[in-house]
Amino acid sequence: MYASQHFEFFDSLASEFPAQSHRRNLETALSIRPNLLAPASAGFRFAGEHVWLNLFLFPVSRERFADDLHQLDPQLRVALLDPGNVVQVGAGDVKVERAASPFVTTLERDTEAIRFDPTAPIPPLRDPNPDGRSPETMGEAVRRFLAQELLAHCVRAVTDPGSLAARYRREGVVYELEVVFPDAARVWTLDFRAEPPALREGRDSLANVAHRITASALAG
Repeated sequence: MYASQHFEFFDSLASEFPAQSHRRNLETALSIRPNLLAPASAGFRFAGEHVWLNLFLFPVSRERFADDLHQLDPQLRVALLDPGNVVQVGAGDVKVERAASPFVTTLERDTEAIRFDPTAPIPPLRDPNPDGRSPETMGEAVRRFLAQELLAHCVRAVTDPGSLAARYRREGVVYELEVVFPDAARVWTLDFRAEPPALREGRDSLANVAHRITASALAG
């Protein structure tokens, strides 16, 4: 892994360059000193309505990694491999043969589609409701989960000093949960300062932790 997938973005929408993980991965490559290093990602990108994520989740291009590594150690051999390239390993010798595979070929070099652009806009969250649930069904499922399962869990967990709920209690968290339905959004507030933690519908001006989720995802 060379910081090609910045999934921490999902937790906070933080779009800054992941300098610390990039440094660790460069240090790992320098410590291993392989005969050949081939930076690569998981070989996927997002499509459809999620295509905007591509500009945030792949902050380190293979070209960037190779160039940064060369600045640190020009002697390390790095190869940028495409589908269809072949690496022959034998007797301590490593050879790269371009487009040599008899059954794989690169159709299009389109890595521009995952270029890192932290200035790109983030679209508002919407609920496509893929299972076609009715608003009433989703609303009841969400209400039941929050009022029965989530609240009960927090009331129990807050007594465990090592739990997240207990940490929220110590730090005076007022947790705001916005549930986005296909036609509107509803907000609940979970107050960890109360004894026991209290759940109510509506916003709180003192909320200091916020989470947003689609109704269909929460109901599912």
